[in-house]
Amino acid sequence: MSAVSGLLERLPHRKLAGQVNDGISDGITALGKSEGELLNGERIRFRFAQSTCWGLAVGLLAAAMVAGWYDGLWEVKWYVHVGPVYFHLFYLKDWWDNLIRYPWWTLYRHGAFRDLLEPAIASLAVKTLMAKRKWWGSRVKTWRLVVTPFLVILLAIALGVVGIWLIDFSLPWAWEHVTSALGHPGFKISAHFLGKLSVPQLALGLLVIGPIIHRVWAPVGATIQGILLDRSVDKKQAIIRRAGLTLDRAVEIDQAGWHIIPAWVRHAFSPPVIREHWTELWRGNVAVREVVLKHWARILRTMVLAIAVIFVILSTALGLIGHYWAGTGHTFPYLFP
Repeated sequence: MSAVSGLLERLPHRKLAGQVNDGISDGITALGKSEGELLNGERIRFRFAQSTCWGLAVGLLAAAMVAGWYDGLWEVKWYVHVGPVYFHLFYLKDWWDNLIRYPWWTLYRHGAFRDLLEPAIASLAVKTLMAKRKWWGSRVKTWRLVVTPFLVILLAIALGVVGIWLIDFSLPWAWEHVTSALGHPGFKISAHFLGKLSVPQLALGLLVIGPIIHRVWAPVGATIQGILLDRSVDKKQAIIRRAGLTLDRAVEIDQAGWHIIPAWVRHAFSPPVIREHWTELWRGNVAVREVVLKHWARILRTMVLAIAVIFVILSTALGLIGHYWAGTGHTFPYLFP
């Protein structure tokens, strides 16, 4: 049996929909509240500080990844130029900029497709990484793992369109008319963050759009996290069982200095809640099930994972360069000359 089916047998199903308050106060509390002990019986020290640092880093990188997707598709002229060899790949900026020939299109194409999505996806990434214990038992079917990412993107864009309409048209119009009726001239606030992202957009993305799409994504994110951590636990416990050791004896040996537990679980190389979740799976893993793949299947899986990791890294780097460097008036060879 697979590690996934084994996990479904070992963990109880929970009815999670509608039971979790994803408010800001709940998220802040989760940063400092311990979700369990590590294998050495101790709780993580400075948990709030560690969680905050991880959250800020992951949020920034997730926002940069969104910017990288936007810039890579709509802003960069892609071509190959090696010595005398030159050929054009694609350049969609002119088409995208003039897709709808109305002045308001500039607001929507930047705001709804990038500026509001950045804080929204950043909030989603942090909430997924810092999933509380109540989410750990959530498991969804395979079709939801495939469909939900596309649904989340479409929902985020739709909410982004509504958000731009509120921020730049509806609310300023209402504010102007209310203040005029009170005998004061209306005005529109435009406070910018990181050169591009306005404070209203940042607040709307983090506090409204992010929590809404998290309601749809949370079970899927918890499933992916649980599967990955369970596979890590299964691999370690399979090695321990082949060595003729019990799980308790393996922990004793690890604490004596012959490290068996992964370094990212023992030290602060991963968020506190991830380390606690891994420990929970270790203690509940009463039956180890090894997944034996054929050689070609292992190679294919490794290639897919490598391509996915490389794509995420490159798109995040592109977003950091495009939005936070070139977007503030700087140039960058080849991409933003």
